[in-house]
Amino acid sequence: MLTYETRKLLRRWAGGEREAVEAEVRNYAWLNERLLIQETLDFLRGFERGEPAARLAEPTYRHRVVLWTILECGSLAAAKHYVSNILGHADTSTGKLPSLVLAAPETPPDQDEMEFKDDPAAEIQIVPRKGSRSVLFVFTGGAKRFSGPLVLMHQWFRRLDASVVYLRDHDGMFYAGGIGSLGTSYDYTIECLSEVARLLGGERILCTGSSAGTFGALLYGLDLSARRVLSLSGPSRLDESAQRVLERQKRRRPSAAPIDPGSLDMAALYGRAHRRPLVRMTFGERNTVDRQEAENMAHLPGVDLDPVPGVEDHDILSSMGRSGFETRLNWLVSG
Repeated sequence: MLTYETRKLLRRWAGGEREAVEAEVRNYAWLNERLLIQETLDFLRGFERGEPAARLAEPTYRHRVVLWTILECGSLAAAKHYVSNILGHADTSTGKLPSLVLAAPETPPDQDEMEFKDDPAAEIQIVPRKGSRSVLFVFTGGAKRFSGPLVLMHQWFRRLDASVVYLRDHDGMFYAGGIGSLGTSYDYTIECLSEVARLLGGERILCTGSSAGTFGALLYGLDLSARRVLSLSGPSRLDESAQRVLERQKRRRPSAAPIDPGSLDMAALYGRAHRRPLVRMTFGERNTVDRQEAENMAHLPGVDLDPVPGVEDHDILSSMGRSGFETRLNWLVSG
């Protein structure tokens, strides 16, 4: 989507270094990214001045990337304007992102303390909420996002009465081997995250995951003694991926204790657990794979299946809309 260097440039521009960044962009080595950034910054300057912009006749994938770039600059209002007035809210050629942008709630006026600027290289990012006794661990998927970019999804999470901890697994092991920047083993990662929760004053731990992050949310939810876990269209077991995960751990962390293959089926782990969180498995009703993953857990006490009616997509957030996602988040933090 965007290189790490480009994302750093955009954050600097949003932080006020406009002239310096624009000078760097003019000398950018990568032509495509230079044109993309220039197009984005031209739009943002025009938006700030209130200049009208013509709707595109045929939006393309490139315009989805421009929308993503606008979000990286931290302007939800500009992103909503781009979707409504330039892309057209009903456009489907640019993927699900426009629908998510339009559904995203505005920033509450008293939410300055929950400001968040995503660092794509970071495997853990902490957004504390003063006075809250809840900590929400958010497990991103294989694309290192939560359906949409974290800067967008934070618009939902920041409204909750909880400190938020965003997690990524850059090793691509469904979090089963731990998180690399938090040590070389799964057990040490659990110790680190437990300490993070303690320092945040977390008496209640909550977990949610999207796509591949669902496996992490379920696995860590058990070992962190979470109250509740919200799963969004992801695996509850690693069948076809298990061998790849085990081999990847050997290559990337040869000194770590091997992953126990028996820990790669959440139904078995939860079935043996004396204490487990309440779990809500949300998935598209017509998505066969995601339904099967949810049904793998259906026989367990405390696990509720939550099919989204009529939805076939793996990416269900845009189909749920604002109220659908908010309803499920409210369930997550209410226990």
